[in-house]
Amino acid sequence: MSQFSRRVAVAGVAALALAASLGAAGSASAVPTSPPSYVTSWLALSTGSSNTVRLVNASSGATTTTQTLTTSTSCAMNQGSKSLVEFTPSAGSQGVGLSAGSIGVREKKNAAGTSCSAVDTASGESLTLTLKGGVGGQVAAAASLDINLKQSARILATARLSTAPDKPPALFELQSGTSIGTTPTAGAKVFTCNNPADSGPDSGTSNNCRWEISAPSWTSLAEDGVVFDSLELKALNGSFSLMGGADGFVDDPTDPMPTYFGGDQDASIFELVDGTVLCGQTVQLRTSDTVLKSEWTRKDNFGNTLCVAYPYASSSGVDSNGKSYVEIVKPTDFQADSQATWVTTGTYTGGTIPTPTMDLTGDEIGAFTLQACNAAWYDSSGVFTGPTTTSPPPSNPYACLISVAKGKGGGSTKTAIYSVYVFGDARLGW
Repeated sequence: MSQFSRRVAVAGVAALALAASLGAAGSASAVPTSPPSYVTSWLALSTGSSNTVRLVNASSGATTTTQTLTTSTSCAMNQGSKSLVEFTPSAGSQGVGLSAGSIGVREKKNAAGTSCSAVDTASGESLTLTLKGGVGGQVAAAASLDINLKQSARILATARLSTAPDKPPALFELQSGTSIGTTPTAGAKVFTCNNPADSGPDSGTSNNCRWEISAPSWTSLAEDGVVFDSLELKALNGSFSLMGGADGFVDDPTDPMPTYFGGDQDASIFELVDGTVLCGQTVQLRTSDTVLKSEWTRKDNFGNTLCVAYPYASSSGVDSNGKSYVEIVKPTDFQADSQATWVTTGTYTGGTIPTPTMDLTGDEIGAFTLQACNAAWYDSSGVFTGPTTTSPPPSNPYACLISVAKGKGGGSTKTAIYSVYVFGDARLGW
């Protein structure tokens, strides 16, 4: 595992192991050399010599799906299959435009130049990017955008999650040039960009800034627990274009792009995860042939520290040792006092139910048998209630076995149900 990732996983019914790996998001002084394990994929928007949106597997770096963008009459952008991202212009416009690697809003049918490749305040324009079915239900945890700015541009980004329509959107605001210091939109996190050329004709990358939205994992920005599948970019002052390296490599010297992005370093990037989980919420983890069901139920943070949703990713399958597994992964040291109960139903072949083990990766403990939880953590009827301030977990991270039970099944293939308590960051497997 990367030193920049922390994993939480539960594996099948043959050798249950719980492990936590070291790591944290990158900073200016420590640029990560591999993506964090809770980031499953990224979307790379590249413009210029080729105009594409690609879905890239974070662990392998391989492109799994490509959406090709082309230009037709009067620089109208053809979005191809729209399998990964759909670009939607503000109402009343003539559609989305693409010209010289710049994406914007077409203002007239015979648009050309900036009239089709910019998002302009004077016309009240906006551009919305929406994730589509090709991302497999993943959502964005962050974005890093290559933005071309004009006339001291000021942009409001509104991040929404379609599966949580009642949840207020997250707001982010970019201010550049003389717009810096303007009273921001209420509730918006402000990003300032002192690009050296914020007006007049294009001047290579001097008109561009890299805008980091919702704390990309490699940056020194604090994780905010925000995920989204729709991002609206609205011009509040001046104008802007969305790009992906067409003018050249645009970086943030404070939080430089990691080299693991390879040729995607100059692209606009969306980091993808499975979702988020909040206190009291239950999420279904990914299953496989030998992992029939796995539920992660988050409890209140121990000690009543503020509960903030954390992004996660999960996977399942059979490891190199032939053991079944399913895992859930979250950012390192974010919500480190979080607690959860983890119930997994998996299969095993013949014999007695396998004894679960734990592996606290990142220290010298190694794999050991997962012990039963403290008897004081059950009520008089035997229901698990969890640790208390007078009987706290002995360490962080920590996990213990709440119960083991036989599931339904017969013949040589049987099922077992493991219920585990997890404190902090951990991985469970069998």
